[in-house]
Amino acid sequence: MLQNEVLLCFAFYSTVLIVKMFVVAIITGQVRLRKKAFANPEDALRNGGLQFCRQDPAVERCRRAHRNDMENIFPFLFLGAIYSLLDPSPAVARMHFLIFCLGRIVHTVAYLLQLRAPTRSLAYSLAQLPCFSMALQILLATTPYCARGWSRQQQHTVELPYRGEGRRKVLLSLCPEDNTRVPPGPKEETRMDRE
Repeated sequence: MLQNEVLLCFAFYSTVLIVKMFVVAIITGQVRLRKKAFANPEDALRNGGLQFCRQDPAVERCRRAHRNDMENIFPFLFLGAIYSLLDPSPAVARMHFLIFCLGRIVHTVAYLLQLRAPTRSLAYSLAQLPCFSMALQILLATTPYCARGWSRQQQHTVELPYRGEGRRKVLLSLCPEDNTRVPPGPKEETRMDRE
């Protein structure tokens, strides 16, 4: 069994959110049947005729709620997984996951039941806070590794034609801050020549 408490907590809340998305998909199908508003002609023919191949505001509302879930839950799944690997405090991580999950559930309920504004907007905004927090913490934790890769001198050895006999190995530096000319002139001796 996994020993990472944060990852297990993330798995729980992610699964709750995925199940919620399945429920919204099922609700969309049920509303389609009840309103007799089908997206495909073959479905309309099976359920009464081509006149039922149409759009309905209630079905479109369900579809928008489902699309909004996909636009927000999928990034959360990525951010939460990476965040879980950064070894955050279990209590803080749990709070991030719980706030996002509750915000998304309230958002969906507000969308489907057409609750008064600003319920849906507040739920959306509340759910975005943990995502921004996790993204910021991921960037802060990973930036030193990316920055170190750029500031560290990266050198490669290549063989270039030489005016004298044969070929000459030249050390090329990809980091201009190290005061080495790139590449050294033909008469200058490089470290590779001396080795």
